[in-house]
Amino acid sequence: MACRVAVVVAGLGFVPLAGGARPDFCICLAVVLFVAAAALRWRSQMGVEAVRDGLLLGGVPLVAALFLRGCGVECSSFGAFGKVELACVIAGAAAGLGVTWRAAHAPVARARRWLLTLLVASMTAALGCAGLGLGGVLAAAIALPVVAGLAWIPVALRPA
Repeated sequence: MACRVAVVVAGLGFVPLAGGARPDFCICLAVVLFVAAAALRWRSQMGVEAVRDGLLLGGVPLVAALFLRGCGVECSSFGAFGKVELACVIAGAAAGLGVTWRAAHAPVARARRWLLTLLVASMTAALGCAGLGLGGVLAAAIALPVVAGLAWIPVALRPA
């Protein structure tokens, strides 16, 4: 199982590298994502499902970043908020809503599933936006858990 995760994470790690991201930053994020994904998949079936969903949902900001990078767009200077950061926020928010929706429809342990999926999706989104710069990484990595947390409030109040 770890071999399959390694292939997927390595592929995801090459995406921002092809876009011009710093290799040391991408390798560090990819190694952390691999360790987390392998540990979660090894632990339980819920971990397998959380990793699957997290990689897919974290791919939303990754694809948005790849598209923007293909158009030749880069992040604004540090502290500025431009169109690229807005696109990363929107993509991260969409992924955050997806994380909550998937966890809300889980048959058991919804809160744990939500947290594990959110962890993997956030790391995947950060890895994907690394090619745009630090502003894109921060925009997606902040928007995803904030939106997922806000969307989780009504789910947590609802009886199981």
